[in-house]
Amino acid sequence: MTTDAGSVVTARHLLCATGSLSAPNRPDLPGLDDFDGEILMTADWPHHGVDLAGRKVAVVGTGSSGIQSVPLLAEQAEALTVFQRSANFSVPAFNRPIPDEEYAELLDQLEERRAASWASAAGSPWTSHPTEAFELSEEERREVLEEFWEKGGVLFGKTFPRQTVDPEINALARDYAAEQIRSIVRDPRTADDLIPVDHPIGTKRICTDSGYFETFNRDNVALVNLRREPLVTFTKWGPRRKRRRTSSTRSCSRPASTPSRGR
Repeated sequence: MTTDAGSVVTARHLLCATGSLSAPNRPDLPGLDDFDGEILMTADWPHHGVDLAGRKVAVVGTGSSGIQSVPLLAEQAEALTVFQRSANFSVPAFNRPIPDEEYAELLDQLEERRAASWASAAGSPWTSHPTEAFELSEEERREVLEEFWEKGGVLFGKTFPRQTVDPEINALARDYAAEQIRSIVRDPRTADDLIPVDHPIGTKRICTDSGYFETFNRDNVALVNLRREPLVTFTKWGPRRKRRRTSSTRSCSRPASTPSRGR
């Protein structure tokens, strides 16, 4: 390899640590340049912060950034409309302050945790439950699923051995996650829209959240399923979508011309 300074470097391995998410990707949405409101990107958020109090906000996309930002935006905005193309599985992050005693204990365990991480398939010290799913009773499987859900985050994706390669085992975890979503989201149609149907759980990176699904119980929040009502274009007032004649629900009750002040 030759550098821009003319130096020649040889190596057995090349590690490119340049970062794949360093350049914001402005979405190619029709009519976006015609929009008169403020356009914000999570990948290029203003350092001075943004005051969204009393404003109407549209969030386009429910990937990891959308799932983490929606609860915070809903606390500020007068009205928040979330435009979702693809639903994602998300598990509570359970973020919390770590007491000094617990932190000291973790530091004492550093060497063994590192060794366990090196030996694991996913680079973390956490492993799946030691017993195959269908060697457990239905009650025992339920207890294991609850335990891994309470651990929080991506760990739920490997609750049981072979969970990401055996569809029957995966269905156990997927059905449990869907049950959790339905137990949180009060509107049945909105809950159904928030449950992924296009991939087994854990085969795409599981997102983590702090109150994401609870947010859709707020009176100022609406979900638009773009698979059902595609986004046609942006106008100067906001996004306009193709409506289908359906019974009135919270997930599609806001006017398409709702002014949007940010993304």
